[in-house]
Amino acid sequence: MTDHVLRVTALTAIFLAAGGQAKGATVEAKSPAFADVESAIASAHDGDIVMVPAGEASWTSPLVITKGITLQGATSIDGPSKSPAVTDRTVVLDDVPRESRGHPSPRQQQGLPQKHAAFGGATLLRSQERGTSKRIPAIVLVQLTPSQSFRLTGFTFRYGSVTAIVDKALLCIKGTCPSVRVDHCHFDQLYDNPFIMTHGQIYGVVDHCVFDERPRALTFQVYHDGWGGHTHGDGSWADNAYFGSEKFLFIEDNTFRNANGYRSNGIDSYGGARYVARHNYLVDTPIGGHGTETTGRFRGVRAIEVYNNTRVWNLVDPRGQLRSGTMLEFNNVWTGRIKPDSKSTHLTCYRQFRPFPFWGGANGNNRLDSNDSRGLYSSGKHTGENGSVTLVMANAGWRVNQWVGYSVTNTTQRIKGRTGAEFRPSSYITANTSDTITFVRGDSFGGGPTMTFNSGDDYAIYKLLIALDQPGRGKGDLLTDKNPVATGSWPHQASEPVYAWGNTYNNSRQLDVASKYPTIQENRDLYNQKTPFDGTVGVGVGPLANRPKTCAPGVAYWATDQGEWDSTHEGPDGQLYVCTAPNTWTFYYKPYTYPHPLVSGVPIRPGKTAQDRRQATDANSSSNN
Repeated sequence: MTDHVLRVTALTAIFLAAGGQAKGATVEAKSPAFADVESAIASAHDGDIVMVPAGEASWTSPLVITKGITLQGATSIDGPSKSPAVTDRTVVLDDVPRESRGHPSPRQQQGLPQKHAAFGGATLLRSQERGTSKRIPAIVLVQLTPSQSFRLTGFTFRYGSVTAIVDKALLCIKGTCPSVRVDHCHFDQLYDNPFIMTHGQIYGVVDHCVFDERPRALTFQVYHDGWGGHTHGDGSWADNAYFGSEKFLFIEDNTFRNANGYRSNGIDSYGGARYVARHNYLVDTPIGGHGTETTGRFRGVRAIEVYNNTRVWNLVDPRGQLRSGTMLEFNNVWTGRIKPDSKSTHLTCYRQFRPFPFWGGANGNNRLDSNDSRGLYSSGKHTGENGSVTLVMANAGWRVNQWVGYSVTNTTQRIKGRTGAEFRPSSYITANTSDTITFVRGDSFGGGPTMTFNSGDDYAIYKLLIALDQPGRGKGDLLTDKNPVATGSWPHQASEPVYAWGNTYNNSRQLDVASKYPTIQENRDLYNQKTPFDGTVGVGVGPLANRPKTCAPGVAYWATDQGEWDSTHEGPDGQLYVCTAPNTWTFYYKPYTYPHPLVSGVPIRPGKTAQDRRQATDANSSSNN
């Protein structure tokens, strides 16, 4: 654990032991007008409460907050998350001008392809293509330090007369702070992408809010890009997952309403992000995270917990993706319309079908990945027509499907990325005959070239074992290279599988996580619930006494009669064990206290991390003899 994380942990203990936000003086703003709110904040000190009365005001400039205060309006949200009663009393209209929109920022929506620009043959997001014009700040920008605590509550944020979508956050919280709460706020059809963004190393909770969505506007973009004092999420990827601890942004007991069925919304994450989504009611709102690919030098999401959510789908198929890192997904209920073969979450790795700036392609011949030590398996020339979407080599004599799961690279064609590095187009192979190889094209991903072959083009076949940051991988060596594809190396990432159990459609049909990518393998990188469970594959569920005596490394068991963490009722709530060696069960995970201590106000010490617990002596964690 880094000194930086230890420092934040100690501060978390101070804030949680005090029950959350410290009590201070109350400063009253005259009205919701920008000048009045800004003046009241200027008069406040850390620990104070700034009260903003009912009313409506148009803000045309960003409100910058650098103090650890409570900013409290009069909007109220009551009732269950399925049908909350919202009373909009303190209303802020977003009228920040949109004249200058360009800034390098990742904005591909979760679960849907987005149009890209070709950059010397490489693909870039439109917002990445623009680069030097002034960034539009958030309408509320909060910059915090580790010793502060911040709360925003009782506001309605609504669009004003400016109705152009812009890639900026309405609310952006930055810095290193273990005590942040945003609650009882209504984010009402904003033209801001996203509604809420965090940067740095922010812990805390967003709860009892209502998000009424718009097209092409994410509700969340979570970053932990400053973790441990490092940039781009590198520090987060070099640290433990800390499942079951306070070291996440918690998104709990909120309502997400995508009433018009927009196909580009969701909770998204980047830059080593860590978040927990629990006890939410989501209508056509996917949950997931970006990978280490489209977002420039930023790494992908690091760790997610998703549980006890109700997810309503009217768009036929759930669209959530996990594009990097690890996830625990359990006890979620889907309703609405889904396909017979629908999955709860799709695990993907885009670098396996195209190269990206800073990272290149995961093609079995990239220094950032774990590759087969044999190196080159086969090479030759394409003998088919120009512009071919398959590789043809006359009289090759290949065995049918002998190359499935391998990667093929067009070594003649070159793609020059914006970092100056050159890449060769590559993709993974899905089938072959005696002389023709079929590979994934990725045409639905967006603009930019997909791999083709012209007559006489050279090809090379390699075998990728594990891609950098792919789903099911976790802690590794610190990667700090400015241009990793040129100077970096495989960071020896540990296996941290995705575990899924208790996820159902209408409380009946089981929904699993799945992947079509050759290196993301079930019962190695992902584990789904198996009934009955015999300890050889998957995840078992039931009382601890029913856990098999024997087990294969990697499988897991959710003991329903162990672990108390939900204070809304008495009795056990469940905890997870993982088989860490043949026939050896080890405690792995118990969810963090619910409701979050910043919500309940109950003094509590920081939860021990999963790593701490696994080191502790526990009668239920010992080897079965």
